[in-house]
Amino acid sequence: TVDMNNTQYYCVVSNNSGSVESDRAHLTVYTFIEAMIAPHDQLVEVSSRVCLTCNAVGYQSSTFKYYWRLNGSVIDVATNRKLIIVAVNESDHGNYECVVINDWNVISISTSVQLIVTRHRPQILTNPVNVTVLIGGTNLSMASFECTTTTADHSWLVIPPSKDPTYYEKPRLISTSTQQVNVTLATNGTLLFCQASNASGTVTSSSATLTILVPPPMITRHPKQLINASVGEMVIFQCIATSYGHANNLKYFWLNDVDQTVVSNSSTFVIEHVTPEDDSTFYQCVAVNENGTATYSRKGRINILPHIIRQPENISVPVNSSVALCCEAVGGSNFTYQWRKDDKLLASQDGGVYIIDRVVSEDMGNYSCEATNSRGEVAISLHAIISVFDTVAISDVTVESVADVSVTLKWKISRALAPTILYILVNITARQDAITDFYPANAENITVTDLIPSFSYNISIAAVFNSTSYANNLITVTITVPECSVCNEPQLIDTGNKSLSSLMFTLHWLPLPNKTLLDSFTLFYTNTSLVDQQTLIRRQQPDQRSIELISPDLLEYTVDGLSPYSTYCFWLQSVYSKRGITFDHKQSTILCDILTPTTEPSAPLNLKVEEVGHTWVSVLWTPPLYKNGIIQYYTVYYGEGLGHKSYNLTVNVMEITNQLPLWYMISNLTANTSYSVTVTASTYVGSKHYLEGPRSSMVTFKTLQENATLNQAGIVGSKSQSNALITGVAAGLSIAVVLVLITGILFVLVVYILCIQNVCEHFFVTIVSGIVLI
Repeated sequence: TVDMNNTQYYCVVSNNSGSVESDRAHLTVYTFIEAMIAPHDQLVEVSSRVCLTCNAVGYQSSTFKYYWRLNGSVIDVATNRKLIIVAVNESDHGNYECVVINDWNVISISTSVQLIVTRHRPQILTNPVNVTVLIGGTNLSMASFECTTTTADHSWLVIPPSKDPTYYEKPRLISTSTQQVNVTLATNGTLLFCQASNASGTVTSSSATLTILVPPPMITRHPKQLINASVGEMVIFQCIATSYGHANNLKYFWLNDVDQTVVSNSSTFVIEHVTPEDDSTFYQCVAVNENGTATYSRKGRINILPHIIRQPENISVPVNSSVALCCEAVGGSNFTYQWRKDDKLLASQDGGVYIIDRVVSEDMGNYSCEATNSRGEVAISLHAIISVFDTVAISDVTVESVADVSVTLKWKISRALAPTILYILVNITARQDAITDFYPANAENITVTDLIPSFSYNISIAAVFNSTSYANNLITVTITVPECSVCNEPQLIDTGNKSLSSLMFTLHWLPLPNKTLLDSFTLFYTNTSLVDQQTLIRRQQPDQRSIELISPDLLEYTVDGLSPYSTYCFWLQSVYSKRGITFDHKQSTILCDILTPTTEPSAPLNLKVEEVGHTWVSVLWTPPLYKNGIIQYYTVYYGEGLGHKSYNLTVNVMEITNQLPLWYMISNLTANTSYSVTVTASTYVGSKHYLEGPRSSMVTFKTLQENATLNQAGIVGSKSQSNALITGVAAGLSIAVVLVLITGILFVLVVYILCIQNVCEHFFVTIVSGIVLI
């Protein structure tokens, strides 16, 4: 590197008799440089300012010296990186070079650049300006453009609108400063440029544009301002216009005044069938020529004449009942209605409905309606006849009997009125259920069947004379249907198998004696492992689940997906419905104490290294999230590296502290070695069989070196403090060994006594652990 410049080097040779040194050698380091001038060749005018810059590229810590040469001769006053000529003259014309020398006297000469000094170029004194001409409205046939320059001769460049913008016509030299263009539609958008040239160069003016304006179309026939029409009739609006140029190129548009949407693209606008919504709508014609210039016509309006669309109808009613005659008109707005009886004016009522609250015989006659809109236009309805009779149609309604799903009713009909009755209407309603039946005019008793048990029904009876009249309005009675006599609760079959071999349970039940109204079954089950019996009876357990069994013919159902090592209760409901309406549920007894089997637990959680020694390590973890049984022991898998050499330890739960997290120490490890550790949990399933779960996440660690000091092991202190600490630890370990031996002997004695009493089947691992402990 450059920093090694002037460095001395020598060799030293030694043996048993001594050492000798060689002569000194010197290292000299230098770097290359490269000079460049910016900008490159330039064409400048006399008296212009010129700046040339020399850029040297080389080692960044070097310093550079600059020299400038013109046509090979050194410029004495030019020793900076920049060469500035404030006012160029013709003697400055020539080739310039830059010479750069660095600290190591390395020289670099740039390529030469040429400075050409010329006389002044021509100038544009007056640029041509845009010209706008209205064609057809003036006799002007030519448009003139003017341009003045500092030279006597100049040229024009003309770009017709039909040519590519990148195409220029060959310049046409003229002796005057004026250029003329024909005023036609074809020359609209023509571009013009003025140019002036001399020996020093050419200049071009800014562009000028010729714009040809076309006068807007002229409407010669406007649409009618008002057209009267009735609903359903045809309406025609027409518009004619003229325009400069090609009249056939005119386009027409019709707009409405509601939302300004285009409703037609022709000079004639036709509405085949007018509707009430067309009333007072304005339409306007727009004529547009080929240049996009538009003219709007006067507006035309449709006036819809009033028309009765709902006529009052003849009606026959009993005395003291109410009557409503209806009349509705369209064709305008803000209608007022006036009613007449026998051509005599009646008192005014709001709207198109005439109401008589309690009719009497004097109200009989011919009625008609007059509708008047806001414009004063009137429409008259047809006549309607009101007939009034003074009698009672139905009386003495009684309930003869109410059976399981039926009721029998009786009543009396007026003999005088019977010939005028159309039919008897019976309407039966209860909650979501409703039944409407029609009976002959002479019917005086009926039996209604297919009712829903336990429902209360309102039964209304009326004699119907026409589509709007009921004699005496309605007579209503209320009945209550007895409870369901064929609805039974399901009977579960207890097979006595309380302990399951899988996480599925099949529930069996007896067939019901009557399925007439049976709709489906609903199976309920709950995990009662954490629920007391009183909560279960109240049906308030938070994990209760239900399954709807659609088929009423089922006699068994298998529930899967149960939780391991849990106690469940099951019960069944029979659901009864009619016409899609559920009206009753019957529940079976509860089948409880169904125990699911133990399965393997999930992986232990939160495994981590607590402390590391030379040949041991202590690790911590928490039990699995899903134990799925009773955890009997944990297996610690460890190995060198990432499992290249594997070992495992079986750790009984009695050997681990009861506090969380769980703690265990692995010993007999190799110092200064990397290890990996994982843990599994195992549950006991009987007959000395265990189920091991998946492994936990892996953690890694490295044991300490054998010669590591206390400070290296993480204990900081003075030498005396370290010795005191070692003495205290040794005394504590001695006492601990004695206590462990005594505890181990007592532990083995207790286990031996238990084995004598034949209860040691599950203590095999415990005995082995005790012996190892001793």
